[in-house]
Amino acid sequence: MNGLLNFLSFGPKKYPHMQYDIRGEEVAYSLPDKKLRVWWTHIDGQRIYTDSIDKWIGGTKLTLAEKTSVFADIVGYLRRQTKEKLIIVINTDHDKSFWESECEKFPTDIKAIEHKSDKNKDDLVYNMLLTEIPNLTVDGLKITSKEELDNYWLTKKK
Repeated sequence: MNGLLNFLSFGPKKYPHMQYDIRGEEVAYSLPDKKLRVWWTHIDGQRIYTDSIDKWIGGTKLTLAEKTSVFADIVGYLRRQTKEKLIIVINTDHDKSFWESECEKFPTDIKAIEHKSDKNKDDLVYNMLLTEIPNLTVDGLKITSKEELDNYWLTKKK
């Protein structure tokens, strides 16, 4: 009876299942046997970061067909949820031509394409961490100065 009540209350689980987090940093993408977190931000426009559509949770790389499917699902989901055209952020260090080709399939859903690199992303993270000093804890380490952050950052890069 409990199974029937759950079915009646919530309906069958549909896949892919997508849900964005409250802070607006990720869209959780789930299949029955795989999960992925897609980076997404909404400050100054709805942005999807394509380099996050690379590995399933657990480390298995997505195939090109899986990337195509996930991207289409995420574009559709965010367009329905936000009612805004999207900005696609393509990391020029990862599958640039592939992602540009995928974006061409959604001319009415995509407002703009931005190109970033791994260095751009690292600089963004570093600058974000810098603003949190002296209340910053990273990997269990309390960081109270720019010098401490610089030392941490150098060891992280190795």
